[in-house]
Amino acid sequence: MKKLFPKVFGILIILLSLFWLHQNMNLYYLYHYTDVLFAFRYPNWVLFFQVFLGVFNIFIGFKIFLKTISFKKGLQYFIATLFLGIFVEQFHYLF
Repeated sequence: MKKLFPKVFGILIILLSLFWLHQNMNLYYLYHYTDVLFAFRYPNWVLFFQVFLGVFNIFIGFKIFLKTISFKKGLQYFIATLFLGIFVEQFHYLF
């Protein structure tokens, strides 16, 4: 069971990151290539930054799955990028 946990957690990180990546790419598509009107839009740099964090988290998920980094370090990276993404998304007007 202990050997299986990093693999399951790595797959979970990859799936959550793919969802995060899809959401931001979908928002970029809706902003620029459809006639949908939004009351509020994120700047492009926020969407690109979120996509970069999603790709980074996918990479971290693969590293955890293949056990090239420890579970604890991978979890720290994932939580740090998650909080960084939330912070940038909520307070992007400060930058």
